[in-house]
Amino acid sequence: MGKTRLLKNCIFTLAVLIFCLLFTACETAAQKQQNAQNEMRGQRNAVAYIEQKYGFTPVIKGVEIDRIPGGYGGRATSNVIVTMEHEGREFLTFISGLSDNTDGADSYQQEEIFEAFKKALNEKLPGLVSIEYYPSDRIQSDKVTSVFSPKYDGTNLKEVLNDGLAGFDLGYVNLDLDNTEQFAFLDELIMVKNCEISIVSLRENALEIEEDDLSYLKEHAVTSYGYRDLSTGKCFKYDYRNYNDELWYCAMPDENGKCANLTLTEGDYGNLRDFAHTQTEVITPLTKAYTVSADAWVQNVEFYYPVEDLSYEARQHKCFVRRLEYSDGTVKTDRMFWVAANGGKLRIIITVPDNCKVTFGVLDIVEPKTTP
Repeated sequence: MGKTRLLKNCIFTLAVLIFCLLFTACETAAQKQQNAQNEMRGQRNAVAYIEQKYGFTPVIKGVEIDRIPGGYGGRATSNVIVTMEHEGREFLTFISGLSDNTDGADSYQQEEIFEAFKKALNEKLPGLVSIEYYPSDRIQSDKVTSVFSPKYDGTNLKEVLNDGLAGFDLGYVNLDLDNTEQFAFLDELIMVKNCEISIVSLRENALEIEEDDLSYLKEHAVTSYGYRDLSTGKCFKYDYRNYNDELWYCAMPDENGKCANLTLTEGDYGNLRDFAHTQTEVITPLTKAYTVSADAWVQNVEFYYPVEDLSYEARQHKCFVRRLEYSDGTVKTDRMFWVAANGGKLRIIITVPDNCKVTFGVLDIVEPKTTP
């Protein structure tokens, strides 16, 4: 991570912390008193819940009110999130602090549950390379983790998973998404109709990318062939093509899984070059451009350029210029200062309206012009 990005992240984090402190302090005295009572009772409830469920007394490491995200620091609920520890293992317990109770949920067995789930998946459909969990919405705050009410005893995996998960993505390399029979076993492990489940067919190069977020990898044609959404039954396959040795492109499917037909040709770069040089930077001459059109509106068309340096700093010196020519004669030209990197390529995402030709190119910004 570059120094510039690190500084920006630090400033943003500090601003968020100040915002939360200021607006949390705006709670009424009565609300603050109620929060304090809920925290104290919630700690007692959490300890009693863990003792009843597991038979040990945990060490309290911290407690906070669960808050519904939003303005003014979020709205406090009567529930608490208690950070606990037992024999070197730290975990969270979620429970109400409004009254005495032991109706909680916790993450103490999370690793054990997930390992059992992975083992069961590989026994039925070998080759699992990545999995991403979507916890239930029991916890409202940004502490996104899976907590489970039932105790896992080695025989009740389905009950436990149904309690703590809202869904998951499963990543396999070169998986046949049309063979739906191979996914039928999932009903033995979890109630599929009640979950958001995607089976992702990854490209081999996805395993080499530092970004290991499966939900990120599945959304890009350079790392994924597509995915099947088991909750809706829809299959989203990416129409990924090589225009030449330099340029790869793909029309991303619409909400029904359909890809528009694209026409891609080398375009006239003259107008793009002239537009770029009216701006404030010194830019290297544009010598190549491409024009794309489609038979329907395409929200996202991904284009991939090979570049030697994909670092954040290097991308600050890339200028992406595009020209939209509509059938009614309207012309619009604009640009972006940098584009994203993915899979060893410079990634550009373009919207292609129907009845429109989009001509685009990438330039290098050498240095800012000096003001006379």
